[in-house]
Amino acid sequence: MSKHHFLKKALSWTAAGAGLAAYVYYQNYHVKQTNYYVESPIFTEDLNGYRIAQISDLHYPEQRVSLDDILNRIDEMKPNLIVMTGDNLAKSIKGFDEKEWYAFATALTQMALTYAVSGENDLVNPLGRQAEQMLTKAGATYLNDEAVTLTAHGTPFVLMGLMEKPTKRFLKGNALQFIHLTPEQQSLPKLLLAHHPEAFLRYHEDITKSPDLVFSGHAHGGEIRVPHFGGIKAKNQGTLPKYTDGVFHIPGSPNKQMVISTGIAHGELPIRLNNCPEIVNVVLTDSRQSLSDNLQQAVETETALDGGYTVTRLQNDYEERKRAKYQQHSQESVEETESY
Repeated sequence: MSKHHFLKKALSWTAAGAGLAAYVYYQNYHVKQTNYYVESPIFTEDLNGYRIAQISDLHYPEQRVSLDDILNRIDEMKPNLIVMTGDNLAKSIKGFDEKEWYAFATALTQMALTYAVSGENDLVNPLGRQAEQMLTKAGATYLNDEAVTLTAHGTPFVLMGLMEKPTKRFLKGNALQFIHLTPEQQSLPKLLLAHHPEAFLRYHEDITKSPDLVFSGHAHGGEIRVPHFGGIKAKNQGTLPKYTDGVFHIPGSPNKQMVISTGIAHGELPIRLNNCPEIVNVVLTDSRQSLSDNLQQAVETETALDGGYTVTRLQNDYEERKRAKYQQHSQESVEETESY
């Protein structure tokens, strides 16, 4: 092999290696936004268009995405509610910065109501309880097998939170047995924060608590994703897991749904591939068409207030021109008739 050919090959391999490194870096340090429009006839009135930002599997402080990038993404979403669905901390206390964690929690609560549940990492981290207290001090609420009634501009709904337990036996049978709902809460739309997507069906064992929408994480999107195929591995699901990302519903019950976030940090594998860290933006709606109509009306209202042209104004101007042209034509016809 000539020296020239060797250098050319070496440069090609170097360029390929640099490209691969850049791709892996992007896949682990860039946070994306994933939008889901969750449709159900129960999300009526002011719940129609209600926006929820979901953070899952942050694994602070081991996450590779900066907290500022996460906050900027959420701020752009303008959510009505922020939910954190477990494994908010890494297993280790190494690198934990109290001031940074508190500042992050404070920034979230200043943007919207913030609710959280725990995952297995939060349970084993020696600072788990302290981190929870700091979130609470910042204005967030941990739901430890609890339920609260919230309102969307006056329309009530229930938010439940499933607390992580030392063993996974709590995911067998009636997983929500320690969450208590009043008769009034049982009749309202119900959302559930639960770290484990693999227990989806278990969350519906008690029909009085059966959530209309579950927010979950834990699977890290299957860690390494194969295009058009999905994730290859997830905790508690093994290889070729089913519940890694997206929106699912109970077979035969399309209005009993679950949103799974691929999360922020890596899981058992040291890297994520074809699987960028994500923040999920969920918009509730009783009908995508009605949501679209409402958004169009809101845009038109704001545009009209600013003195701009809206679709309605353009239509009115067009109709006015048609009427004026018709009247002019009619007048000319009358004048021609009279001239004869």
